[in-house]
Amino acid sequence: MKNTVDDSSVFEFGDQDYGSAVGWQPWGPTEAEKEEAGSPEMLDARPVSEWLAGAMETPPSPELFGPFWLMDELAILFAPTGVGKSVLAVQLAECLARGVPMPPFERSKHLRPQRILYLDFELDSTQFAMRYAVTTDDGAGYTLPYDFSPNFIRAEMYWDGRIIDGYEGFSDMFFQSISDKIDELETTILIVDNITFLDRTSTTNVNTALSIMRALSAIKRQKLVSILVLAHAAKRIERRPLTHADMQGSINLANFADSIFAMGTSCVKRELRYLKQIKSRSGRIEHHADNVAVYTLEKFDAAARAGLVQNTARPVVNNMLGMKFEYLGPEFDHLEPIFVPKRTGNKDAGRRKSKIETVRKMAAEGKSRREIGMRLGLSRATVYRLSKC
Repeated sequence: MKNTVDDSSVFEFGDQDYGSAVGWQPWGPTEAEKEEAGSPEMLDARPVSEWLAGAMETPPSPELFGPFWLMDELAILFAPTGVGKSVLAVQLAECLARGVPMPPFERSKHLRPQRILYLDFELDSTQFAMRYAVTTDDGAGYTLPYDFSPNFIRAEMYWDGRIIDGYEGFSDMFFQSISDKIDELETTILIVDNITFLDRTSTTNVNTALSIMRALSAIKRQKLVSILVLAHAAKRIERRPLTHADMQGSINLANFADSIFAMGTSCVKRELRYLKQIKSRSGRIEHHADNVAVYTLEKFDAAARAGLVQNTARPVVNNMLGMKFEYLGPEFDHLEPIFVPKRTGNKDAGRRKSKIETVRKMAAEGKSRREIGMRLGLSRATVYRLSKC
């Protein structure tokens, strides 16, 4: 049946007088109010040549850790749990606190000592002592601790669980505490170990990751500090090269980072680690898949190695768990080998199979990896990898 009632009359009068609400904007000021307030000036627009001229007066940012991390950057280092990213971060923090370049990046040798705030949410004090002291002969205690720079300040979490009035929650209160501590300690470098602690929900959650990175970016700009954030890597196939997709919450974290680098383990030796650049906004990527930096994870005499002790007769004190630089080389040499099927018509696979057989034969004849490598034009790491296929 056709409705013959005029709908406009139904809503024009009565308790719900919609006609009287025309022009009402509960979400903001009216057009008249905006016109009275005037137009906001929020954009600085100039010819590109002027922007370039101003930037040319500013020298390039100094390197904190070679091309991996520059001053005034928010950088992310990611790796699987237990690989050694915290070990690298502590060693790097100590080098920066003393103004000593970390090998092999001698270009950083003119950097002045920095004031470091290291937020350690991974280890307690006892676990930390195990890494940076010598265990006694009976294994019951520690002795000869490494003498860290006074510029290196380490912080652990201390919180009674209460949310102070005026704060939205844990994250809001915690980031304010970080900001206050930076002012108090006159910090120039902030290292966060690791990002998963900064919020009680997962960093794979979009909103969580964005809020964390926004807060850290704001601290970087407001406090003029350089920031290194440690993050976990997602589960990955060990024979595949490292990419930004291997980082937990990858795209949400990567968008806010100035630089990203990853640490991988090597199939050549259990103690070998390699570093690979994933992203760099400020410069070109030098340490890509063909030129990763390879280190050995070991405990060594860091003071002697850095030239901080003058007594040459002093006994060796291996009280620093850290990374010893070895060489630069291709990432492929450190990935898990891909086994070649016995029957295949692929020419490349056939040549690879022949090379594997040659390596095995020469090894059985007693030739060293160095000799085999020189004869076949291969690196020692490649010889080792092929011999295990």
